[in-house]
Amino acid sequence: MIGPSAEQIASAILAGCDLAEQQVRTCVANAPAVIDAALDSVRVGWPVRVPLPEPAKRAIRALIMEAVRECAQVIYDAIDAFRLLARSVGRPTALRAAATRLEQDVMNRATTLDNAMVAANLMADDRTNWDSVGADNYHTAISEQRVAVSSVDDVARGLRDALNSLATDIEEFFSTLQAAYISFAVSAAGLAVAIATAGPTLGVGAIVGLVVAVLGVVTGVWGLVSAFTGASDHNAENAERLNAGAALSWPTSAFA
Repeated sequence: MIGPSAEQIASAILAGCDLAEQQVRTCVANAPAVIDAALDSVRVGWPVRVPLPEPAKRAIRALIMEAVRECAQVIYDAIDAFRLLARSVGRPTALRAAATRLEQDVMNRATTLDNAMVAANLMADDRTNWDSVGADNYHTAISEQRVAVSSVDDVARGLRDALNSLATDIEEFFSTLQAAYISFAVSAAGLAVAIATAGPTLGVGAIVGLVVAVLGVVTGVWGLVSAFTGASDHNAENAERLNAGAALSWPTSAFA
């Protein structure tokens, strides 16, 4: 994987979520003072311009603060979603390590055992050494066991490939999630600007626009999750089919 690893991206997203939540909560806490300062500077009337009446200020302040709180809640929900994904999607490093262990401890050893289970390497399977019913049973048992050992590679290879494929899917998912989080962080950072402009313009258009932007990012993330889930299900189905492999049902030979 070129660039940061999935684990690094996940850690960065979690740290960014903590910072974003702190900033938004601070912004919401400071919003009333920012709005009041903006409203105090507004002048209305003609030919003599006068400050806004207090009832009008209270009504506008309440309207803007309701929009701020709703916007903040949308951001908090998005932060929860990013945290959930960063913590629960999986770790490619662990999957690739498991795939490597499977290859080294199972596939390679099964191949070594398979190569060793030939008549040239087994004096007991040489008819010149002994001739009895026991020799026949031993030969049958060796043949049965070798078939089982030979099937280990196919099953283990399928499991290894499924682990590596899932690791790749997770890496691609986190690369895309990183871009989505950056877009979200930029949008969330605009809350302070939206609050500052809401007062002087006597409206909440900037805040509403911010909500739409954040929801757009979150919708895109869930689309990304759906695509990733499909790939994960495919790998899970492949692994599940391997449960019926002959190597997982070791034969009990006549020799035993």
